[in-house]
Amino acid sequence: MRYDFKMFLGEGDHRMLVFRAFVIDSNNYHFLDVPIFGIDPIYKELFLDILNGTLEYQYIDKQRVHEHENVDITRFRLEGNNFLENIDAAMHLDPELLGVNIEFTPIELNRMIAFRYDGHDLNLDYGLSPQSANSVFDVSKGLISILCANNTDFGKVLQMPAEASSTVIPFDAEKIDLEAIDIVIRAINDINSNSIDRVFANGSERLSSLYKKFVKQLKEINKVPDLKTFEIIIDEDTRLTIDDFNKLRDIDEQLYNEYVTKTGKIHHIENFLISKPTIYVVVVYVDEREIRLHLDSRGANFERMQRIAKENEEKMIRFSGYRQSETVFLVDQLSSIDE
Repeated sequence: MRYDFKMFLGEGDHRMLVFRAFVIDSNNYHFLDVPIFGIDPIYKELFLDILNGTLEYQYIDKQRVHEHENVDITRFRLEGNNFLENIDAAMHLDPELLGVNIEFTPIELNRMIAFRYDGHDLNLDYGLSPQSANSVFDVSKGLISILCANNTDFGKVLQMPAEASSTVIPFDAEKIDLEAIDIVIRAINDINSNSIDRVFANGSERLSSLYKKFVKQLKEINKVPDLKTFEIIIDEDTRLTIDDFNKLRDIDEQLYNEYVTKTGKIHHIENFLISKPTIYVVVVYVDEREIRLHLDSRGANFERMQRIAKENEEKMIRFSGYRQSETVFLVDQLSSIDE
């Protein structure tokens, strides 16, 4: 069972959400940003005190103080046997004492996706090395962040406890965006068949950016030590495997290696590439966007560019070459826009 934990200031129509978390148990929970407050450290600490049963209060009877009677300090501590009893006890406290109103409700989460990592050092039953564990969780979080942030509709997403059978990192969500899941399936199939769809990836359809960014993010799985097989699990019948990691090395070439012609304004010349000292980087603005041209300093194009930058007040150029990434072009033709 999963739960939605909320704290509010005020009551009724005037109440304000100040904290929210998804809760599985006392060891597994996920903080959610809320408007204005974000993840407030004070309410976060209160939540953890409630969850773990460490909440303590000292208070006095205001009425007895007003009547000048002897006053005893009353001490209170949650005494539940588990996190559910702790939260229930906190919900029955006087809101004036606690400072907030608590809402705690069961929620229905659906299995969204899971990432499986298989290799000699990647069996969760035997424990993961710190390096492997960091790599697995970093790659998983990178992929899920792409999946949640590119015009998709999963609602709130929660990372579930890791599972054995190699190492599986599952994620649940409030709802499932089936179109986005289809894009993930398409991306894996295209990688395995060496047929990444450059036109779709660079297009303007709703999920084009998801396809492109998810494909690029998959290169990160090469950073997981001793990885033999990477698998995306959609459901029991849909498991997508990558075991030839050489195919990931060609992703940028498949996405970008097209010949283009553009116009732009020279901004400045940067240093040469350390890996290729004869190649200089020229920063140019195209449609108000900064891009970088790679020019061979031994060729006529570089001399022509220097002359235009020095003599042409507008510094406008037309260039042609192969796109190597979102912002890098390897130029083989360059001229003034007036030529």
